[in-house]
Amino acid sequence: MPSPRYRQAVISYCPNLRDPFAPSIPLCVLTVAEEGRRVHAVAVGSSVAAAPVDPLTKEILGDVPDFVSRHLISSADQQHGMNESLRALVESLRNSVHVSEVTEECPVPNENDTLEVVLHRLSATKLRQAFAATLKKLEDVDLRASVQRQLNEPTAHKGWSHAVAA
Repeated sequence: MPSPRYRQAVISYCPNLRDPFAPSIPLCVLTVAEEGRRVHAVAVGSSVAAAPVDPLTKEILGDVPDFVSRHLISSADQQHGMNESLRALVESLRNSVHVSEVTEECPVPNENDTLEVVLHRLSATKLRQAFAATLKKLEDVDLRASVQRQLNEPTAHKGWSHAVAA
């Protein structure tokens, strides 16, 4: 059997929809792998919203990793594979919360851990990279401080595996 392949999607939000040049803030990274007839996914998100926002917005943004996981499970239930599931996610998130990046398909690194552990590590690494890249773009001091804290915060982890049709 060929080794599993994976892709990643960075889910972000834009705190200022009035400014077309405002940077997006990463919320979570979804790593999806296809292994034979199974689709595996792990969503890793920041433990709190990265920007100073009101409590309701913070609660909604904090639910994004769960929402993304539920969306992909629903897509897998419809017998979609990795690429079709990511395409459906990109199409469904287009406003303040959106997919800001989708990586190319890559082979899963050959490690001694379970696939879910490897996908979690890949997601956490990508999320730290997305925060670091965002820091370079931010001019707002308060927003910069919030994003900087996210680099050091523990991450939430949601993983699942689902069979798809042949």
